[in-house]
Amino acid sequence: MVYGRDVVLPVQAFIGLPPQDSSNTDLESADNYVKELREQLEKIHSLLGSA
Repeated sequence: MVYGRDVVLPVQAFIGLPPQDSSNTDLESADNYVKELREQLEKIHSLLGSA
């Protein structure tokens, strides 16, 4: 924000950003993104919980 750029948090770098194509409005692709995001967040949580 200070330098005119979007902030990328460590979790965003690990997970990645949602697809930026025009078909992203499709409900099925949104559902797939949410499913994959949840799986990745659960994996991160289990890795951090065991540390």
